Amino acid sequence: MQLLKKYYDRFRPTHFKLLYGKTLPHLDLNYIICLHTAKGIDFFSIVCYYCYNTRYLSENSIVRKNLLFVVFIVLIFSCLCFVSCDKACEEHNYELIASEDSTCVEKGYDLYQCADCKEFKREEKELNTEHTYGTNATCVDRECVVVGCNHKEEATTEHNYTKKYACSVCGDKKDCSLEIIGNEFKEELLNQARLMAGSMTGNYEVVVLDKEETLANIENYTFDTTIDKTKIIAGLFVKLDVTMGGEEIAFTIYYNFGLQFCEEQKEDIGVTYDGSEIWYLEVVDGDETILFEYSIT
Repeated sequence: MQLLKKYYDRFRPTHFKLLYGKTLPHLDLNYIICLHTAKGIDFFSIVCYYCYNTRYLSENSIVRKNLLFVVFIVLIFSCLCFVSCDKACEEHNYELIASEDSTCVEKGYDLYQCADCKEFKREEKELNTEHTYGTNATCVDRECVVVGCNHKEEATTEHNYTKKYACSVCGDKKDCSLEIIGNEFKEELLNQARLMAGSMTGNYEVVVLDKEETLANIENYTFDTTIDKTKIIAGLFVKLDVTMGGEEIAFTIYYNFGLQFCEEQKEDIGVTYDGSEIWYLEVVDGDETILFEYSIT
């Protein structure tokens, strides 16, 4: 038997082609199937992984004519292999050599091998009842990404827009513009403008101004970051028509609470108004071309 092992180990690289077996131990195979050629005849052999005993099979016509003889030879080899290859252990010493986690469509397994007799033992795991989605967001419809699983889950929660216009969970965006923001935060804007106006009285109105009017009304504003004012295209203001003597308009003041640019902005802007009032314009999630003063809320 040792001679057979030496012969097999010595000539396998050049005379044998490994087709199946040791490369897939999770199939719990105890044999190696090989292909080799002798005198122009292709032989298939089944080699015992433990003792290297071999069973020969061939497609050659001469062998097929002597089928009973071949069967007899295979049986003899099987008996010899069974008797001579003593793999049995009174108590196996199994070691974990491979493991595969279960998915929602395929069971995983743990593969063990006895350190003494090399016998394999495979234990299957239960299917994973949890699906794997491409996103953790539950405010959008989701599909399981595991191949072969067609499970779908409908949205179970509403989008979390908070005060901004992009969902903080899934990133979904809703319509956003200076007009929409001004309407949504109208009361907050008016209240803030009244605080800034102090004792002045008059008519307050939330308005959106075009580029020319916006630049004219922020001319005296000081920004703590360098911005390109030429890229401003609109502004959100509270317009205060200060009245005197009843309904007569004495002058008009514009308090700025938002700016829109022609391109996306990466940074928030700190603004000083008239050297005394300070607030910060933050980039709006959902439309990064708009900056708005969320601190008023």
